[in-house]
Amino acid sequence: MKITRVGMSDALKYLNASEISHELITVMEKCAAQTDYFYLATYDYGEPVIQKSEYVFPHSTTDQIKNDLDYNMKSNPLGIILKGSIELFLSKKNSIFPYQIYPSGSVIGVSLILDEFVSYHPKFQWDITAGVRSAFMLNNIYRQAYHTKLCRYLSHNLKKPQCISDHFNNFKQICQTMEDPWQTEILFFPKHTIKKLRNAWRPFYDYLFRYRWQATKYLRESTFWNTIYSIAAANKNLRLSAYDLSTIRHIIAISSGNALGYAPCIDEMYLPLYTLQKAYFDGYDLRQLCYLPTIMIPYTATNINQFPLYYSFQYPNNIEVPIKVDSYNSSKKYASYIEGQFGKLSQEIIKVANADYSPIIQSLKQRRFEFYHAADQLYHDKRFTFYLPENVYLPTSTYQISMSNKFLRSFIKIH
Repeated sequence: MKITRVGMSDALKYLNASEISHELITVMEKCAAQTDYFYLATYDYGEPVIQKSEYVFPHSTTDQIKNDLDYNMKSNPLGIILKGSIELFLSKKNSIFPYQIYPSGSVIGVSLILDEFVSYHPKFQWDITAGVRSAFMLNNIYRQAYHTKLCRYLSHNLKKPQCISDHFNNFKQICQTMEDPWQTEILFFPKHTIKKLRNAWRPFYDYLFRYRWQATKYLRESTFWNTIYSIAAANKNLRLSAYDLSTIRHIIAISSGNALGYAPCIDEMYLPLYTLQKAYFDGYDLRQLCYLPTIMIPYTATNINQFPLYYSFQYPNNIEVPIKVDSYNSSKKYASYIEGQFGKLSQEIIKVANADYSPIIQSLKQRRFEFYHAADQLYHDKRFTFYLPENVYLPTSTYQISMSNKFLRSFIKIH
């Protein structure tokens, strides 16, 4: 983790070399003076950006930098992700609930500034890391003998993971040990620029409003949709608990591109995929075991090419109700129950909403929601076979998808 002050000309070089929208760069060029400056923050994979809602400064940070960036109610400053990604998540009783993944090109820290620091936006207990925190190997990586092989390969002792949420710590240590160069880069705005948002930087302020308005379309209308779901359930005489209804809402939100499902990782925007796949394929020796080295990440799909997405009843990531409160003692039984309720409810939602133009209704009509208790169907999704170190799709005649992960005991494929 490192924070460096950069001038306007250098900032523009970083912006132009990134995936930032041309409109945003043009607006910033229009606003900025040559005396303006920014802060470039770089993070290795897994390093904290926010811990319990407060921005994390490097130990060596000067008082000047802290004063320049500590203006957003102790949270992260206004920033633009130039490279890599970050994950906003909630940690609860050894479980991780991902809320949002922000890839390169995203603008963060906007809400409190636009609300002029009198906001309904809660600080809560969020954490943010560089790269995806909720990633996990689909493979069984709990075998002691093969874990020992991995440690020898790395020349470094790793604690053997006990569950999915432990994978992240091993991922971090593997990347550190192998000196992987993967980084997230964020360009942060200092306090003096924030003070100029209503005058010299007014075009940028207007851009932020448009950006945030677009980003919150779903949230702004969610109250109305929650009412529609409740009316539809009442019309069908469905006695759904708060958890049941929130699960169904989450599944529909995944299908319309408004919530995170899971998918195999196939590029390095979200984590150091090359290093991690190679470590487990060659070091842990999944190659000898003839298993595909698949890493799952939380993901939001915004177009048809980004589907399928998967939702697990064994490891639900429904952030709305992050404590499972149903009375079913089996995820398979609960999945079967939700499948029946979903089938009854979905058509009634379409009827009650009377909103064919809505992405929610379009997704209910166009997407397929397939409930599974076995993982055979995964072979139809080529992403499970992709191996980045060789840039190939490994043959399923030689290598197989690991079916033993609890994530796959009961899940939905949304496509």
